[in-house]
Amino acid sequence: GTGTRSLIGMDLLKDFCCHFCFDVNRLLLDPDDALDDLYQALTLDQKYHPYVSVQLGDVSASAVWDTGASLTVVDTGFIQHHPQMFQAAGYSTGTDSSGAQMETPMLMMAGCRIGGYDFPPQRVAGVDLSAVNAAIEIPMDMILGYNTLCQANWVFDFPRRRWMISKWLGNL
Repeated sequence: GTGTRSLIGMDLLKDFCCHFCFDVNRLLLDPDDALDDLYQALTLDQKYHPYVSVQLGDVSASAVWDTGASLTVVDTGFIQHHPQMFQAAGYSTGTDSSGAQMETPMLMMAGCRIGGYDFPPQRVAGVDLSAVNAAIEIPMDMILGYNTLCQANWVFDFPRRRWMISKWLGNL
């Protein structure tokens, strides 16, 4: 309809094993090159949003893996509980999924570990996710955006509820 944004989302992708190859800008559906022993269990909510664990030092964070987010977003409550992992890095005007704009604090997040790989420190946006978390079944500490995702190739086998990083690309 008028004003509706068209995105290929989880309503379609949830039925496939998806190999996100950021190094060649491709999405492979049902690839046959998976390495069974490298997979980790995948948590999905009722809308099939994938959750992965992000390790920041001794702290484990629950993160939604979101190709629609251009930048990684971290809940301000999580930042307040773990200030040693973040340094202020100015402000930016951000736009949310509804098109609303707001000034957002930017931070440098300490390096983290995801899927067995060490990700370098990176710039993230601090956003209060408490209202969103109150309305969803699985609360999130962060939303992994493109600036994080593009550092690796990822496989999400949605039907079998498992995931892995298939190739480390580093900080591009």
